[in-house]
Amino acid sequence: MKAVIASDGGEVGGKFRQYRFDPACTILTVETNIGKYYLKGTDPGSGEMDMTACASKVMPDRTLDVVSVSNELQSVISRELNVLKDCDESISKKECLRFLGRLQLDSLHHLEKLKAGGFQVLGPRELCNAVDSWTVDEDLIESNTYLMELYAELAPELKAEIERLQEYNIPLTLTHGDFASRNLGMKRGRDGSQQLVVFDWQFAAISHPFFDLQEIHEEQDISEEERRCYLEMWREYEPVERCEELYEIAHRLGWLLKLHGIARANNTERPALHSEWSEAFGEAVMRMHPHIHDKILFK
Repeated sequence: MKAVIASDGGEVGGKFRQYRFDPACTILTVETNIGKYYLKGTDPGSGEMDMTACASKVMPDRTLDVVSVSNELQSVISRELNVLKDCDESISKKECLRFLGRLQLDSLHHLEKLKAGGFQVLGPRELCNAVDSWTVDEDLIESNTYLMELYAELAPELKAEIERLQEYNIPLTLTHGDFASRNLGMKRGRDGSQQLVVFDWQFAAISHPFFDLQEIHEEQDISEEERRCYLEMWREYEPVERCEELYEIAHRLGWLLKLHGIARANNTERPALHSEWSEAFGEAVMRMHPHIHDKILFK
């Protein structure tokens, strides 16, 4: 990492500090004479390293400044970034939603490059296939047989909701999969101004853009005005009233991207991720179908 920083014109001036550690990734940070640098070790099965590097190259004003990637270490080194929750700047939910909409709409001009850079296409057909595959996933069945029995009953309903997305003319776009304040930050742009950017591409794909509203809807309690601010950006494709209908279908289905990403990593047979897969699946199913929670609670 020191050699990479030196090649970028920097000199390490302090100790390396562990910023984050969990089964899916490790992040180290260090101060230099030209700002802070981050090293993130990614999950080999997630594709995050390739997608981060691709997003930085294709849409540099929207994400991290990537300095180096290492296939051998499955790591990414990037320049200084102030995570939104740590920033002094007050960024409104409207601004975050406008940023999301612009990111998604701009990505329509870069879809082939994004596909080549590791972003998988997860349209209705691919997601329905995933829903079917999870009904026979041995890890899931072994961890919670009763939940999986309920899920098997609901899988056809879930697939029907996915297929309803095709009744609307909203195109597939770059979709982050985990769009939340903890994955937003500010960086210094080429003109010296502070720019809002998004990072952590572990669950990203080319999929339905409204999936990215899942966490904002559940965790941040967006108002009707804030939601409409985002939906109006899609008027070229559907009237706002139709987008409102689609929002009600799509925001809960955003969990599918997280599940697909975790399942993809779990298939690399990393033992530390087996428990994460079954726990994440249980939470997602209960969030997508809240009445399941009561069935399990009062079993």
